Amino acid sequence: VPADPPEAIWLEAPPPNSSFRAGTRLRLACHARGGHPAPRLKWTKDGRALPEGLGGAGAEAGGPLVTRELLLTLGPADNGATYACRHGGGGAGAGASPRLTVL
Repeated sequence: VPADPPEAIWLEAPPPNSSFRAGTRLRLACHARGGHPAPRLKWTKDGRALPEGLGGAGAEAGGPLVTRELLLTLGPADNGATYACRHGGGGAGAGASPRLTVL
């Protein structure tokens, strides 16, 4: 059976132009619906792969839902950083989260 990519991938992230103080804890969540086998979601920071974050899988009407969370404690190195979520099978991606401003 050929692999099917996820039907949709989307992010839960702060609104654009949000500013944060160093030491702030921030949660980013990436969700994918559909696909076979179940999507493997991966986070990147400025295009570089990050270690696996917290994640879980569940079901919702319309197909399986996979979630991968990234929990951050923001520091100076996160100022101007862009986080993105991608489907591990290649192709589909949720695009970039808003660029972070850390004060």
